[in-house]
Amino acid sequence: MSSITQYSLQFFVIISGLALMVHVIRTSPWTSRHGGLAVRSWPIWIAEQIQGRAGITHESFLSRLARLSALTTKYGVAAWTVFYPQYLSLNFWVLVWVLLLVLEVLRKSAQFYIPARWENVSLKLDSEHFWLIHLIILGTAEVQLGGGPPWGIVSLIIFYTMFAGESRPSILAAFEDVASCGWAVSAIFFLTSKGFTSLFDFAVVMIAVVAVRGIVRVLLGRAWIRRRFWWIAQFCLMTALIIKSLVVLNVLAFFNS
Repeated sequence: MSSITQYSLQFFVIISGLALMVHVIRTSPWTSRHGGLAVRSWPIWIAEQIQGRAGITHESFLSRLARLSALTTKYGVAAWTVFYPQYLSLNFWVLVWVLLLVLEVLRKSAQFYIPARWENVSLKLDSEHFWLIHLIILGTAEVQLGGGPPWGIVSLIIFYTMFAGESRPSILAAFEDVASCGWAVSAIFFLTSKGFTSLFDFAVVMIAVVAVRGIVRVLLGRAWIRRRFWWIAQFCLMTALIIKSLVVLNVLAFFNS
């Protein structure tokens, strides 16, 4: 077995295992209640997962194709960047975010082709679009200005990891969240001039990130984040811009001296 094949299998096991863990935590009888004494048992939970296809809802072909394209891109970028960290650059990450934004817009547009429920279709952009737009804006500014470590982008990616996603009770949504965390972790380690010595280190970091992300979302409330994602995204962007300004003005050097 070649090293690339072995690496691909190990990476798939890591991402799939984390996605399954996230899905179980979101939907298991221990962590979800239907009110009062209505507590489900594990056999009922397993039956619900089989009958409900693990929460994967019906979509049009174009919508599902666009969604799987975005998911495959996130997964592939995360796997490629961990295996070939020597080929990464800031321009590469900006182009990745542009590609993801295009795929997400196509995914949104595809919902208008025979959607399952018309009342769920709107022209409003999703939170994922705003996060990617902010990353592209700040990444472009970083490429043009330079001026020190890109702590602004690092902070914005950390905010993205903590607040992005809708935490839907679906195995596909869990896989999307874990794949998004994968490329975000890889980007943070590149921007901070760090690196992974092995795939095991990446797995440990991913477990920690997914755990912290879950704690943050439980404490704040998934519904609260979803209702106020616009204000959260704007606050995170302004914070990242302030950090970038401090780096350009060399203000942070005073604290390092």
